[in-house]
Amino acid sequence: MIRHDMSLESLLFEFHEQRRDSYLSPESVVRSLGTPECPRFPVPSVDRARLMELATYGMVVVEPPGFIPCSSPPVFRRSYLAVSTTVDKLFYKQWLIGSMLIIPTSMAVEIPGIHFGNPSWAVKSGAPQGRNVHDISYCEEQEHILNGSRPVGRAWLQAQCEERWGAIVLPNLHAIMTMILGVIDREGISEVMLWAKDLKGAFTLLRFHPSQSRLFALGLECGLTTICPCGNFGWVGTPYAFNVVSRTLDVITEHTIDGVRR
Repeated sequence: MIRHDMSLESLLFEFHEQRRDSYLSPESVVRSLGTPECPRFPVPSVDRARLMELATYGMVVVEPPGFIPCSSPPVFRRSYLAVSTTVDKLFYKQWLIGSMLIIPTSMAVEIPGIHFGNPSWAVKSGAPQGRNVHDISYCEEQEHILNGSRPVGRAWLQAQCEERWGAIVLPNLHAIMTMILGVIDREGISEVMLWAKDLKGAFTLLRFHPSQSRLFALGLECGLTTICPCGNFGWVGTPYAFNVVSRTLDVITEHTIDGVRR
């Protein structure tokens, strides 16, 4: 921060450039999809444009009406204080892999427009240490809720995200089982193979524009503050932005892997 004259935005431009290969980029979009003049796959032009915006500019945060940033860390909740050492170490682990910035809280509170959420903790199946939570959905002061106060504020925010990135349409269990049974009926069960593939750290493949990460700060009991430079599970807009990637992968998969899509 000192080297960047206390400019978080300048620091993040450098941070993103250093991790350029870790994010969705214009080069990776062209490499995968071809050019608009010579496309490799029939990805809708609107989703191609959305992908290029995400790859070039990053995610833009829509602030709900009446939102006022919380300029200093709120009072720590009991649920965090009871396991603060564990939560802080989980954030540190994210810093080690390059998906989190950590700076002294004394510096963070000087950043113009910074917004502090609440650090928290939740149970995670198969992980005795649980998982760290960046809570920007619940606050006693409604004007500090970045995800929009429920129900009106949240609905408004979701509508804005849908307009920008499109509606989220996910297959349900019934649709998946129908596809499997359809293949079995035609080909026989001996010809069916099922496998699952997940994108490691999927949301972290998308970055926030450097001017936006100031809204994702968390003050920790140890006197440090985390700032999220890339997609996370806390913000309501991340699933909408990432669904652009998911829909594109559906198109690519449909045209490269034999099978049935319903």
